[in-house]
Amino acid sequence: MSEDKFNEGGRDFLNRPGFHEDASIAWILSVSSSGYFNGSISFRDCSENICLELNVHNDEWYDNSIDKIDKIITHLKEVKKQLPRARRALQKAKAKAKKK
Repeated sequence: MSEDKFNEGGRDFLNRPGFHEDASIAWILSVSSSGYFNGSISFRDCSENICLELNVHNDEWYDNSIDKIDKIITHLKEVKKQLPRARRALQKAKAKAKKK
């Protein structure tokens, strides 16, 4: 008799080669044969850690976990969109400070 269980996960380093700080993302989703669920997404950058717990105990909890992920994606896309403007502002500020 086969057990119905699920176990998936992944991990990746966030920094490019040459950047020595420990920055990574890791995730795991698992369901045991007894029906216990464990899910999380962890972000690490240097000594800072963030762990987002995911729950799918029922449809309401599942929908809430999907909403969490969607909001994170939305805000990360906005930060990515605004980074070039922040970079230009930084370059202007540095050029202005140099002239003084």
